[in-house]
Amino acid sequence: MKQFLWTALVGVAVVLVLETDVNAEVINEEAEAGARKALEYFMEKWNTGDDEKLRTAMHFPFITFGGGKNVFVKENPEDFSQHFDRMKENDGWASSSFDYDTLKFYMSTEDKVHLSIDYNRFKADGEKYGTGNVFYVVIKKDGRWGMQLRSGGQSEAPSEDRDAIVTEAREAVVGYMKEFNASDADGTASHLNFPHFFMINGGVMLAENPEGRSAKPNFDRMRDSENWFFSTFDSLEASIVAPNKVHWELVFIRCHPDGTQYWTVPAVWVTTKVDGKWGIQYRSLMKATNDSR
Repeated sequence: MKQFLWTALVGVAVVLVLETDVNAEVINEEAEAGARKALEYFMEKWNTGDDEKLRTAMHFPFITFGGGKNVFVKENPEDFSQHFDRMKENDGWASSSFDYDTLKFYMSTEDKVHLSIDYNRFKADGEKYGTGNVFYVVIKKDGRWGMQLRSGGQSEAPSEDRDAIVTEAREAVVGYMKEFNASDADGTASHLNFPHFFMINGGVMLAENPEGRSAKPNFDRMRDSENWFFSTFDSLEASIVAPNKVHWELVFIRCHPDGTQYWTVPAVWVTTKVDGKWGIQYRSLMKATNDSR
């Protein structure tokens, strides 16, 4: 049963679904099978220790997202290097592996999959010297599945801290929607962290600061071209929760003045805590499940 919270905001209504199973609505088994094969191919090429071969398992622009200022966008294949020589010299790295028992899919549509998986790193004698969890966005472009984003570097928050972290991080997400429905572009930007970027249709839009092109919605254009009046969250659920980073699985809806829902989009948003401030730093939009724009 879905539980709804209605809030009156500048004459419109925003609905948050407090408890729902997002995965039940956004699953494509064929895409998930393709993404798993992409993982296997990625690790095969990773273990060659050859950047040129590894790039064949990726799509560009490729994003490494640690959160805060630790964001790297490589526009072209020749821009990317994993620095295997450094890993060998500093850590004695010889090979890596994925633990497929930990593979978890979050959202999947026909051309994009969000997933996470544990990895291990080994020295030449087989000693395991490192392990961690990484979140990937895997996309299908030009008929080929490949990695386009990786996000790691933080462990899950202790269970006793999870609720408090989620409550704080949620304020940025809900605050963004309040300002969105108030048609306040500067207000929406105040709930972002920078550099801010989002992925849609295989492309990446990056805003280095609040004045960046992708930082602020164009409400006049939305009204003129779509007859937009307000937006809602149909679902909002924290999935990966770390002390300074929270992943949100959500579905948002755009509506006409009469309340007709004309655009429904599943998405993953990532909030980060930078200099004590929670803000949305990354958004990945899936294919719309309803589009009558």
